[in-house]
This record gives sequence, C-alpha cells and structure tokens, in this order.
Amino acid sequence: MSKFKVGTKLRYKGLNKDSNFFTAGKVYEVGYASGSGCYRITDNDKRQPAEAKHSASEDWLEEAFDVVPTYKVGDKVRVVTVRPHHIDITAGKTYSVARVFADGDIHIFDDVGDKNYIDSRDVEHVYSSNPAAQVDNIAAEYGVPKSTSKGGFKVGDRVTKASGGWREEGYEIKTIESDFLHLDDTNGGTVSYKDDGSFVAVAPPTATALRIEAGRYYKTRDGRKVGPMREWCDGIEHPWEDPEESNIWRNDGTSRWGDDLIAEWTEDPVAAAPKFKVGDLVRVVRHCNWRGDYIKMITPIGAVRKIVKRTDQLVLSGVDTFILDGDNTYIYTPINLELVTTPTTVADIVAKHSGKAIVALIEYGQPKPSSRPHVHANVDLATKEAERLADKHRGQEFGVYELVTTRKEAQIVYPFAWQNKAVQGQLISAIKQLRADTGLGLKTAKDAVEAWLAAVAA
Repeated sequence: MSKFKVGTKLRYKGLNKDSNFFTAGKVYEVGYASGSGCYRITDNDKRQPAEAKHSASEDWLEEAFDVVPTYKVGDKVRVVTVRPHHIDITAGKTYSVARVFADGDIHIFDDVGDKNYIDSRDVEHVYSSNPAAQVDNIAAEYGVPKSTSKGGFKVGDRVTKASGGWREEGYEIKTIESDFLHLDDTNGGTVSYKDDGSFVAVAPPTATALRIEAGRYYKTRDGRKVGPMREWCDGIEHPWEDPEESNIWRNDGTSRWGDDLIAEWTEDPVAAAPKFKVGDLVRVVRHCNWRGDYIKMITPIGAVRKIVKRTDQLVLSGVDTFILDGDNTYIYTPINLELVTTPTTVADIVAKHSGKAIVALIEYGQPKPSSRPHVHANVDLATKEAERLADKHRGQEFGVYELVTTRKEAQIVYPFAWQNKAVQGQLISAIKQLRADTGLGLKTAKDAVEAWLAAVAA
C-alpha cells in the first residue's frame, strides 16, 4: 500500500536532487501513487503535461521532502518560529487559523486581531493537555465549532455587512469560532470576520421582495432617503443609481459597494392647509348655513369681499368660519365662498418668495412659468435646474428669470362702491350698484359707468 496519498502536499528540502525541476522550500503535490511505491510529483504552477511530471520512489520522497501539515479554519496553532518579517506575532503563543492557502500556509489572528500570514513550517497544532475534569467546555477546548455566534448567527446562515464599503455579500457561514465568523468565499476558500455587530442576516428572496423603479425614492438600513432612482448606463449587475449618493444598486435594492435599500420611501402625512385665510379676496357663491340649509345673507351672491377675520364659532364641528369686509352680521364658511385669483406675472411669482430666480419654459420667445414654480435661492441654482430640464426634455427651451426689483403703488380707493367695482373690471356689478344707489335706468347707468371709466383712463 502506498504511504503517500494522491493530493498529499510536500515541501522540497533543497537537497540538489533533480534541482532543474524542484525549488527549495516550494510546495508540490502527489499527483499519482502506485501500489509499488512509485509516485508522480506535480508542480501545479508549471501546468506541465502529465508525461513531463517528475516520478520518484517512496524512499526518495522521504529523504527530499517534508509533508506539509494540513490546517483548517478555526484550528488552534502554536507559533514555534518567529521570523524578522513577522509583526504582532509572539513565539510560543497560541493563535486561531483565519484562512488556509492552497500551499498549506495560513493566516492567523495575530496579537492585535489582524489576519497575519505565516508559513506552515513556523507553527504546530495545539491540543489540550488539561485533564477532562478540568475543562469546562471540552468541545471548545478541542476546537469543535460552536453552533451559534455572539450575534446569534448559526452555521449555514447567509450574512452581509449592514452598511458601508466593500463586503462579503450574502456569504454562507461555514464555521463559528470564538467571536469570529468563517465565511465561504465561493472560490473554495474561507474568509473570516469578527462578529462585531456589523453583520445582518440575508433573508431568502420572497414574492414581495423590493424591486427598484425609476423615479422613486427608497430607504437605506440606517434610515436615509435616496433617489430619485435612474438607470445606470453601465449597469449590468447594478443597473440603478442615485447621482446624489454616488452609489449603485441591484434590482432588489442590494449593493456590493454601499448601503442596501430596504423599503420604498413614504412621506409622513401633511395636514391639509386651510382653504381660505385672512386677507384673501373671496366671492360669495351661496347663501346657506354651514349645513347647507338656505338662509338670506347680507353680502349678495357674486360680491367680492376680503376676509377680515377668522372665528372659532364652529371649531368643535371642525368648520372654518370667517367674517367678510362690510358684513359683521353673518359668518361665512367655505361652502359660501370661492377664492378670487388675480393675474400673476413672473415678477409677482418671484416676489412672493424669499428666492431670487425661477426657471420657465419658453415658447415662441415668451416665458410660460408654472402656476407655482420653485423659486431658487440664486441664479446659479436656477441655471443648473434649467440645464437639467433641457437635458431631460430635448428640443424644448428653458429660461432663467431673476428678480431684480419690484414696484408697487398704493391702490386708489374711490368714494363710491360702483366706481371701485368698475375699475376692477366688474362692469355689470358696477352698473347694478349705480342703479341701486341712484335709481337710474339701465341705459343711463350703463352710459354713466362707461363715461366715467373713459374719463379715468384719459
């Protein structure tokens, strides 16, 4: 029976035997073993064809080679030789194996907890010398893997980093040793991390798993809002990006380089703003009480008045109540009124805000701002927004309009109500008011109002 098995790793001592093929200190592998004690030694680095690989006898192997000891992640080893390049490693001290390389050399967790490379010749296996009666946990003493970790993980769980930076993404826990998780790196090796609270379990995919969509906002594990999402032009594995975050994500919201997304972002509900406020111009559209029952009110239907006061007479019923200019007898509720809107210029829009500039669509040379445009703090910000809109809506023109100054003259108040209505454009209401005040006929009152307007405009 062959003494050396196929796959046994051997380190060449450097005895000048067949030195053209072997290198002192290098690890080789038994590639073939016959029952008569003949072996074929493989140099995996040279990748030579089978007939060129060196054959040797059992006696020659024992003389020229040392068998490389085999370790596995989690084994306890004692350092027997400290070399000049070894840092944070103490001779005679016992360490845990963090990683095993193909040639038999290993990484150990050194004196400061880092993974440190060491040659397999410089360590030896450690086995307990204590009597069984003196050992509180025999399994732990002899290096048998624990079933659960400090963080509650067990062998077979898939874990990932909770946030930030490059990480092992959903790798399976192969063994647990002390405070360390030994993860399968999917390449036949193992990588180890301290279970320091930064890992979270990866749940198996479900039918309700998160799916990223363009234009939507999402929430990270630490509660931040990211978005709106857009497709990343170079994305294959990670097809989504948020330019503000400088990060990219997969379709399910996970990412190799940044924080995973765990849910779609939902805004907190905002209380509805009152429909009317003090100072608004309103038109009376209905005579009724707050329940909708008809009552005769002083201010006629169609009349435009200013809200001068908000009352709390129906606050327990959840109904807003107002007093109008010139009518202290009745209270008016939202079902009695409609808001009177006035023409708005670009300057008016900008002047209502603390900002300085807006962006407006330009058609045939004329600006067409939205009814409530966003007012930017300065021209530079507005310019960036105009550039973004132009890139998104190719072929359309966008302009930046800056508030330079404003002018406002005091409104002229005329002595008669019909005159004030006439200059506000309420011609029919002005004629009716003049007839009610003077008793004039329709044509006479109409001519009088038009003549007065012509005189004012002259």
